[in-house]
Order: sequence, then C-alpha cells, then structure tokens
Amino acid sequence: MNSLGRAVDLLEPAMTDSVRRYSLHRLRRAALVNPRMALRWLRRAERQRPSAVLRTLRAEVYLRLDRGDEAFVASVDAVTLAGPPAHPASADFLAAVAVMADAGCWIGQPQALPTCDDFAKVSAGSELARSACAQALQAVAVYQWQDCLRGREYLRRAEVFLRDSGHDAVQAMIINGRRMMALGCESGGYRIDPTAWTPVPGGQLCPAALAWSHYLTSRLRRRPGTHTCHPPPAPRPARPGTRDMP
Repeated sequence: MNSLGRAVDLLEPAMTDSVRRYSLHRLRRAALVNPRMALRWLRRAERQRPSAVLRTLRAEVYLRLDRGDEAFVASVDAVTLAGPPAHPASADFLAAVAVMADAGCWIGQPQALPTCDDFAKVSAGSELARSACAQALQAVAVYQWQDCLRGREYLRRAEVFLRDSGHDAVQAMIINGRRMMALGCESGGYRIDPTAWTPVPGGQLCPAALAWSHYLTSRLRRRPGTHTCHPPPAPRPARPGTRDMP
C-alpha cells in the first residue's frame, strides 16, 4: 500500500487531531498532483467515515477532472454534511459553500448566479480575504451571465474593499481578473479555454489568503461575458426600391 493509502487508513474516529491533519494534507496534495488516485482514496475514506471535508475535497477533485455536474452534486452534499449555518459559520461550512459556488460558476446557469450570491452572503462576516474572494467570484458570475459592466464594477469594489489589507495574493488575483474582463470588453474578447483550472480560494485545497493569481482568469476563460458595454448595431437601412417584409 502506498503512503496515500496509509494516510487514508488513518481517517477513523479514534485518530488524533494531529494525525487527521497529516492525513488530510496528503489527500490535498494528491488532489492537486494525481486527482484520479485521490478520487479513489476519497471514496474509500468516505465509506469509512463520511464528512463535509472529504465530500468538499471530492467535489474539488471532480472539478480538477472537468466533471462539473458531479462536482456540483458533491458540493451540495458537502454543504448539507457541514450542517445548518451557524453564526459565525464553521470553517467546514464556509469551505463547502465556496466549492459549491465554484462548481456553479464552472457549469454555468442556472447554478452560477445563486450559488455565487450565497457564497458572498455567508462570507460577509468571515475573514477579509475570504469575503473578498467571494465578492470576486460573484463578479465573475454577473459578468458572464447578466451584465459585463456590472460585473466589472463588482470586481472593482472587491479590489477597493481589500486595498491596503496586506492580502497581496488576493489583490493580485483580482487585478488579473479586472484585466481579463477589460480585455473581453475592449479588445474583441479573450481566448476561451474551458479546461483551465485552479482551486477556488477558500475551499479545502487553497486557503483564501493564498489565492492563486490566475484563479479568476481561469473561470472567466470558460465562457464569454454578457456584453452590455457596446450598443447593439443599428438596423440596416432598406435599399432604394425595396420595402421591408411584413
């Protein structure tokens, strides 16, 4: 049995907190570098002891494998396993909601907007970095599905919200996202790449304060925006000697 298998064997009720943290660290590492193997071991671990943490990790692995629908179902299960929202919300609940919003954004409507709105709401009273990441993902959903100009304004507000906070990684992520949105509006669009993936900040694979700089751009590049930034083309005038069809 390999080292990851031994780590998963330790996921049992009697283990100490330090052993549990070590085991989850190995699972998280596998999810990033070998997601297919991680998925096998997560399923095995969940048969022994289902938990919100493991189900959230499974949802993130599904996204890593571009299996968005399965990721969304697993993330909804994770939110349920994390229990009813408390005040303040638990770390497991916040991570599950973050991944649910990310999965919703990944697969698109009708899930994208409501799940990203929920992420922004439940994160409002949490740490600054998580709240800013939630606002940023909400901006992406609005940009893609409702109104590019409003999405850009939401992301600008997220940058202002975080200004001078010391969260340089999240700030860099937001700046890159703003540049990509501007490119989509002002330069004829950006290259679509629906396979681009990075972990959502605030989930189980990436702490909110350590957001990857290209997370937002990876989600933006899944699809074009809903562009309200340019007026629709005027109707072409009828040629002389012709009349409009009824």
